[in-house]
Amino acid sequence: MKTKKRYITYDYKNQIFLNETDCGLRSYMKRNYEKEKLVEIIHEDKNDYWKEESHPIKTDKAIKILEDIKKSGCNYVEIMSHTDHIGYVINGLKIRNSTPEEIKKKKEELLKNSDKFKRIQKLREEIEKIKNE
Repeated sequence: MKTKKRYITYDYKNQIFLNETDCGLRSYMKRNYEKEKLVEIIHEDKNDYWKEESHPIKTDKAIKILEDIKKSGCNYVEIMSHTDHIGYVINGLKIRNSTPEEIKKKKEELLKNSDKFKRIQKLREEIEKIKNE
């Protein structure tokens, strides 16, 4: 029995960029980190978390962001580390079953790309054949 393919649509509704300033740690520490030469962080627990790969964000700030994303109609959220600096990228998404129109469009796109690939492959084979003559 063949399983029917299921199509899911991801609708990205909003994107929030947070850097270390936005995360609220500086205001919590009540210091001007820009003037300090070195800040040493002491991790009290012994668990091996990703301590050097993330940055704390105040719980209230995180909850507020998530509540705002939910109010905008999103039912899922992506939280990723920012690749350029300390911080996060938070995407709000509305994920749902795809409509018949979206499925049709996606299948047509896949078929078009498949046909292009087949044509390119045939042309490459023909080029190789001509080179070898």
